Amino acid sequence: MAFSILVVDREESVREYLTRVLAEEGYRVRSTGESALAVAAFDEAPADLVLVDRDIAENQAGALLETMNKSEPAPVVILMTDDPAADPAEAAMRLGAHEGLRKPLEPDVVRSIVRLALEAGQLRRNAAALRGRGDPFGELIGETVSARALRAQILQVAANNDATVLVTGESGTGKELTARAIHHASARREGPFVDINCASLPPNLLESELFGFERGAFTDAGSRKRGYFEMAEGGTLFLDEIAEMSTSLQAKLLRVLEQRTVRHLGGTEDLPVNVRVIAATNQDIHALVQEGKFRSDLFYRLNVVPIHLVPLRDRAEDIPLLADHYRRRLNARLSRSCRGISAAAMAALCRYFWPGNVRELKNILERILILYDPEMIEPPHLAQEILSPPAEAAVPLHLTLPPEGLSLAPFLASVEDELVRLAMERTAGNVTQAARLLNVPRETLRYKLLRALPRGGKITAEPRKPESP
Repeated sequence: MAFSILVVDREESVREYLTRVLAEEGYRVRSTGESALAVAAFDEAPADLVLVDRDIAENQAGALLETMNKSEPAPVVILMTDDPAADPAEAAMRLGAHEGLRKPLEPDVVRSIVRLALEAGQLRRNAAALRGRGDPFGELIGETVSARALRAQILQVAANNDATVLVTGESGTGKELTARAIHHASARREGPFVDINCASLPPNLLESELFGFERGAFTDAGSRKRGYFEMAEGGTLFLDEIAEMSTSLQAKLLRVLEQRTVRHLGGTEDLPVNVRVIAATNQDIHALVQEGKFRSDLFYRLNVVPIHLVPLRDRAEDIPLLADHYRRRLNARLSRSCRGISAAAMAALCRYFWPGNVRELKNILERILILYDPEMIEPPHLAQEILSPPAEAAVPLHLTLPPEGLSLAPFLASVEDELVRLAMERTAGNVTQAARLLNVPRETLRYKLLRALPRGGKITAEPRKPESP
């Protein structure tokens, strides 16, 4: 879906320039030079984002912004000014705008500010829609013990509005959905939910986005800018992929969490912030702490309330519920009329390993509805890797049965121990990688390793060898 943008500026050259720059990014752009015409254009077709000159916004006694802010959902407003003595960010905050820009407008700056502002607006609309439904859990669907336990834990955590939370789990298990659910079930639900992927930005840019900066703090810092901590004031800041954050930035984050203040890059003033922080990672953060790649003090500060998400393969009973939910949602979004999933196709979905978890399930169903538009999803619509596991997943066994027979349980235990030993050898003792090779949860493998070791032993690349049956 292309976002719609309304440009309001008296200078025709500015309107033409912004229209060209933003249209090249795929946005639908309209423009006008008068406040009254802008109100009429907005009433006729509301915009997702409005770029408005400060003089127009101020000279009309705030009527333009007041009209737009009353709409539901309200657009994101970016204020523009050519006054060299004015602080665009301060003017934006005073007039209730999201952000401020100083003219002349550099194309890269415009693209970046508009993209981030639209993302923030989309988050706000999503939050409003979720609050309107009165359902904090959204797509956290399931009736297995683990799914119910997760929802109960979310409600328990949400009751404490300040405790930091660390959400762990494989990619696609719903870490962001969990963070949103905590936010919307808490007393902070009326505040903003701001998320940032720590792996998506280089360390220096991530620091400026998190903490903000003062004008002149670095080469391109043409004006003062609020950081994500300030943008999340009164709400929740979600730090996804926290394990990707550099160790130097980890120290600065720790300071913010402990002191509840932020300092802009290039600034000298500590600004108080009232923000709940939820962090998430798909990595083995315990191992990263032991290896010195993640600060232990920050880990303990984040891990006040740990939540671990179970992979989809360990709650396969929820797959029919999830598949039906996404089928109905995709029907509405893609204008399809798929009635359901056949028993044979559902059985294949339930047998599949799901390395991409719930996200992979959703993507597969979307691909099927786009490519086939079926009345009923059948096995031929599924990819081969879903219908049958890859050949390398099978482990060849050359067995013989002794004439005197054998005791089955100890024999099967010895085979399991041997496979665990081989996996640990192949991964040089890395428990997480070995668990992936064996398609078992990491904690399950750790239990098997501890069971196989002598009392007081340590996990190494070579657990004990199996005894002969």
